Amino acid sequence: MTIALAVVSNDGVVLASDSASTTREANGRTFIFHHKRKIFPLHESLPVAVVTAGLNRLDGISVSSLCTELAQKLSQHEKWKLDPESYTIEQVTDRLKELIFVEHYLPLFEKLPQDNRMTFFVAGYSAGKRFPEVVEIAFAGQHIIGPSRVEAKNTVHVKFSGVAEATHRLMQGFAPKFPGLLEKAEIPKEKIEQILKAAGSELFPPILHPDQPLGETIAVVRFLAETEIKFSRFSPEPDTVGGALQLASISQQDGFRWLERGHEKKD
Repeated sequence: MTIALAVVSNDGVVLASDSASTTREANGRTFIFHHKRKIFPLHESLPVAVVTAGLNRLDGISVSSLCTELAQKLSQHEKWKLDPESYTIEQVTDRLKELIFVEHYLPLFEKLPQDNRMTFFVAGYSAGKRFPEVVEIAFAGQHIIGPSRVEAKNTVHVKFSGVAEATHRLMQGFAPKFPGLLEKAEIPKEKIEQILKAAGSELFPPILHPDQPLGETIAVVRFLAETEIKFSRFSPEPDTVGGALQLASISQQDGFRWLERGHEKKD
């Protein structure tokens, strides 16, 4: 499992994740590793990147290898490379879908584990655009979920996937299981919606603003990711979120920039 975060505001995008990956064998044994890379720049010079969550291998091929291959194709391959004058984040997402879902995931889906979801937050700036965006796409069985796109134009959007118990509580004002408890208490659906809406706006004050400097957004995202990692460490469940923090930003001024590379050494 993992925590994957993508936060987009007027000044740029911040991506974050942990470094843990989980492998479960057919005999029930579970292995947790703490050196998994989950954030990838997707072009050698353009401001485009992705953060991943979910399955970490397809028939022995790591998602790291697939994302690295995608970045090489988008930068150099004659038929795949991006046109700096016209490319879009949605176009990048389509090519990610072609490589990972069509070529690798779909042919294997019958052999995949029951928990076979893969989620990707593709983020950055489309050619000629002033505001950044994030496109979310997920693969589950034979199904593609999304893509769904958000743009930061005087707004701030928070996307998260994986094990996000602490993040959900902080950003939504309640635990993920809370709506189910209200349903079990036989509270009418309309009333539940009112309660959840009030929880999100009144129980926890907003800690992100579309106009805050990118450095402030980075600080908030670092706080959210580190809190999720520590929450997992101290919870009674297996420590499936952990390892070193991975953190990166994308802006018009600096393009893609590593802030924390997990266990890898910085350039």
